Amino acid sequence: MHPTLLVLFHTLAITASHSHSNLRSTHRCVHNTLPVPTPNEQTRSTQPYPTTTTTTKSMIDGEDPTSPIKSQQQRRRLATKSNMRIHVQFSSALTASSATLDTNIKTWTQQAITYWESALKVVPVEPHLSFDLTCTLSFPFTGTTVTQCAAYALSETCSGETIPTAWLKAGRHCSTCYQSGPDSCTGCTDVAAGTGLASKDYAILVTSVDTATCQSSTETLGYASPCKYDQYNRPILGSINYCPNAMASATAAVALSTAKHELAHALGFTASMIPYFRDPTTSTLVPRTTIGSDGLAQSATKVCADGQTRTLPAPVSTTLNGPTTVRGFVNSYILTTPNIKKAAIEHFNCPSLTGIELENQPTGDSSSCWGAHWEQRILHTELMTPVVGENSVVSEFTLGFFEDTGWYESDYAKAERLYWGNKMGCSFINDKCNTGTKSNPTMQGQSKGYFCNEEHGSPYTATMTGCTHNGLSKGYCNLQTWSSNIAPNAFSYFTNAKNGGANSNLDYCPMYSGFSNGGCMDTTQQLADGSNAYGDLYGSTSKCVRSTTVQTTYVTPTIANSVCAAIVCNSAGTSATVTLKDKSGTSQSITCATNDKGVGKTMTNFNSDGQIICPDLSVYCDNGHNTFVSWYDNQTIVTTPESSNNKNDGSAPSNNSPAPSIDDGLGKEDLPAHGSGTRRTWALADFFGLMFCLVVLVL
Repeated sequence: MHPTLLVLFHTLAITASHSHSNLRSTHRCVHNTLPVPTPNEQTRSTQPYPTTTTTTKSMIDGEDPTSPIKSQQQRRRLATKSNMRIHVQFSSALTASSATLDTNIKTWTQQAITYWESALKVVPVEPHLSFDLTCTLSFPFTGTTVTQCAAYALSETCSGETIPTAWLKAGRHCSTCYQSGPDSCTGCTDVAAGTGLASKDYAILVTSVDTATCQSSTETLGYASPCKYDQYNRPILGSINYCPNAMASATAAVALSTAKHELAHALGFTASMIPYFRDPTTSTLVPRTTIGSDGLAQSATKVCADGQTRTLPAPVSTTLNGPTTVRGFVNSYILTTPNIKKAAIEHFNCPSLTGIELENQPTGDSSSCWGAHWEQRILHTELMTPVVGENSVVSEFTLGFFEDTGWYESDYAKAERLYWGNKMGCSFINDKCNTGTKSNPTMQGQSKGYFCNEEHGSPYTATMTGCTHNGLSKGYCNLQTWSSNIAPNAFSYFTNAKNGGANSNLDYCPMYSGFSNGGCMDTTQQLADGSNAYGDLYGSTSKCVRSTTVQTTYVTPTIANSVCAAIVCNSAGTSATVTLKDKSGTSQSITCATNDKGVGKTMTNFNSDGQIICPDLSVYCDNGHNTFVSWYDNQTIVTTPESSNNKNDGSAPSNNSPAPSIDDGLGKEDLPAHGSGTRRTWALADFFGLMFCLVVLVL
């Protein structure tokens, strides 16, 4: 082949690989910008939980009730959990423009619900889930915290969406009360209870409206939050709004990832809920952070991820460590709960890790301090990072988060394999992506498809393209020049301060991103035999490898290309057959062993001076099964005997921690909910109620 024609062919191949699909393949979450309701008297609703008598070890196996409870089976029998049961209520008109989108949104949402129902267990609500009426004005009484509601909210809402009246509890409001007590009230009206949601533990309201939030972030496919909680602060009601225009232009894969991601937020994966986590190693699920008599988490003054100082409910350092300096960024926050620490050590093969960073670039308002996602630089392809893609996975980190809340038990058999950073060591976490100098970069994991430093373009070089870290796609280095200097300086890695990766949430680290048409399992990309110069073979077992192999009618390139090859591993994962297609369409193969990683091998019917470079079989032959075991397995359970000193306020850990109770198997109903017969509601309502009573007394 004439050299000029070879150059032309190569240029066209690069251009084709870098073309972009018209469909969206990512979702940028804006959860940190949302006003997420926190657990308080107005948002809590006490739920009926099943009676259990297995609250001490003696009740389980007849032994001394003061002895520790150690086995996983015994721990879970303290409060038997079942797979979560989620009720979904779709808006009567999801999208006014497209019946097809309406159907798709329902399908994606139901698939997300099915996943989370299978992955998470809770203590079941029996016989039905229901929500308190919101009292907006109440009468106080002398010598007690009991109040009588004078007026309820005109409508009950969750993030602006009306809660069906059938889901609401009974109530009673009175027009006149004296300070002497509830018996003095007159002009009272009873509000009938709805039927509630039988055999359900959680409810989600789903809409699809082109809101201001959707319009302000065109990269956002939807958003969600919890809005109601039980007496232990577990979310029991939430909402999701899908952005119709963005969802209509998204791939099915990223739309499903979005549904799973946003439902996880509604279930409690949110920054504001971390101060309310509970400790599953205590029989009463003692709060990890001290909670006051008003049911609110203890506040602290913090320097937040954005550098601003705020006073807000904050977890103890054994739950969330920060602000602390990581990779030069001074305001990082690290989630340090037991499962997260264990997963971090095992996944990255770094014994010194104490946990995992939360997103260090929260885009929220005065109520936001630390991120509501995992740090993208650390767990890039995890579902709960701020930018979600088609191949995002629910790993042991997210399931560990839910179990560490104390509200859920996670089934780690449902965890999906996370390849990003796997066994990359402490340096991957602790050091910047450029471990060299700005003028002479050394990019971490470059040969393994991680970070890079050459913008894709001409003249072509060996490191402009590569395989993505998981081998699923041909990739290119996404280094680009931004319009201004990258800030903060901790995220600037090159002499030109405007140079950085295309994903700002990755701390501007440039990495190998998959070409929009580079997925090796996408059979629609298969070239005809006569024009398949590199021998690409797309299919369900195909992954990306580096190669200088070309068909015999072409000149062998001096720079390795990314090629899709069928890869079939033996059962032990120690050997793999790597297959390409020759110019006649016949399959040709080589065999790579574990110790052949990085070794080049020639292939029959291709140029004799070209080679396939054997991949890392620890990645390419991984069976994808997750073997993570919960930290709580075989942990000692501390039982808390009944004591007259116990308070119903959820404070912890102290002699005032809530005591175990055979009434519900979780501990006493130790957090106040609003309504008749509960702690008093907001102070302004009390003031007006008191004034009203005084007027009545004077008259």
